Amino acid sequence: MPMKKYSLLLLVFTLSCSNQNPAGWIDQQRLNNQEAKDWLTLGGNQQMQHYSPLNVINKANVQQLGFA
Repeated sequence: MPMKKYSLLLLVFTLSCSNQNPAGWIDQQRLNNQEAKDWLTLGGNQQMQHYSPLNVINKANVQQLGFA
């Protein structure tokens, strides 16, 4: 009986140690090929430019912003 438990435990451990990264994983390859809409780092990109190409907020509607 204990051998079955150890075999099952070994199987679960082996399956959980797969080499695949989770969906939100950020590595150097993903940083190098990021889309402009994705802020994967603190400053938006590796150069810390803090620039967003999104145009939902502009000079015409910025005065309408308020606290959430």
